Amino acid sequence: MQRRDLFRGAPLLLMARRARASSLSGYEQTARRIIDAALTDSGGWAKLEYFCDRIGHRLSGSKALERAVEWAAGEMRREGLENVVTPAVQVPVWVRGAESAWMMEPREARLAMLGLGGSVGTPAEGITAEAVCVENFEELEKLGADRVRGRVVVFNQPWRGYRDTVAYRSQGASRAARLGARAVLVRSVTPAGLRTPHTGALNYSADAPKIPAAAISIEDAMMIDRLCRQGLRVVVKLQMEARTLEEAASANVIGEIAGREKPEEIVVMGGHIDSWDVGQGAHDDASGCAAAWQAVQIVKSLGLRPRRTLRVCLWTNEENGLRGGRAYREWAGDSVRRHVAAIEMDGGAEKLRGFGLTIQGAS
Repeated sequence: MQRRDLFRGAPLLLMARRARASSLSGYEQTARRIIDAALTDSGGWAKLEYFCDRIGHRLSGSKALERAVEWAAGEMRREGLENVVTPAVQVPVWVRGAESAWMMEPREARLAMLGLGGSVGTPAEGITAEAVCVENFEELEKLGADRVRGRVVVFNQPWRGYRDTVAYRSQGASRAARLGARAVLVRSVTPAGLRTPHTGALNYSADAPKIPAAAISIEDAMMIDRLCRQGLRVVVKLQMEARTLEEAASANVIGEIAGREKPEEIVVMGGHIDSWDVGQGAHDDASGCAAAWQAVQIVKSLGLRPRRTLRVCLWTNEENGLRGGRAYREWAGDSVRRHVAAIEMDGGAEKLRGFGLTIQGAS
């Protein structure tokens, strides 16, 4: 019975596939024009260079970020994108200040470190305390408050993919603080680093004290872990001038090509225009901004007008607040129900291996 029903449905399935293939074939020539133009175009590279070399890092609340916002909006208008706007967004302002970390015992060695975004600072004299090292939250809980209180917790979590590993950076400080830790050092959330620490945001829980938190290189985290597992006393010193100031004004940057048949339906694509303060923000995420922006610009330059509105948005304050994305939702209002696709490019500019997809029904 089940087999007979299955075969009865096969012709309908085949017809549906043929219909879909036929409808897609109508776009093949247009798609080829866009691809060919993209492969010979240098506009995206020029945008990336300007973000990185002329502006540099774009931390939320910085003058550099606002220069990037003003420049991007001006360029979109110059290129002829339509309805270019810069909706205002209030963003947090976190300042790194001077910072350092040292291993004081069993020998003296400077640790490669970067404070985590949003971290509180240490007292002026720093924090000097014995370290305890764990590979996961389960080991931390087994140590208990008696062995954690007054110490610096070092998380030497192995790389198990970004989604699982980033929890130690975002939650580690509060998890350790609940047991009385004075500070945390987190192994950088990356599969490889060559003794280069990776910063990123942390999230303090309301039910735990705020303690200083920094990322250290993979190599330094592994060294401390080896020493601790040999039963040696490891003492570290952490100094951080990090502080949070009053919020500042920023903005998203939005431009579009209005649709020819269904202009009220929107496909939005983009990346986040802000970055951390210790580099140029090339991979994260000037490359995503430049690629999404230039894709729309290529469609414009070819004289094409899509059926639906094609919108590019450069979101502000992704790194340490997600304010830009939330502000876009508020700015879009009821029109968000008419967004048929939202594409974010924030995976770096390395070899493409695929993409993530979330499908939601209309609501």
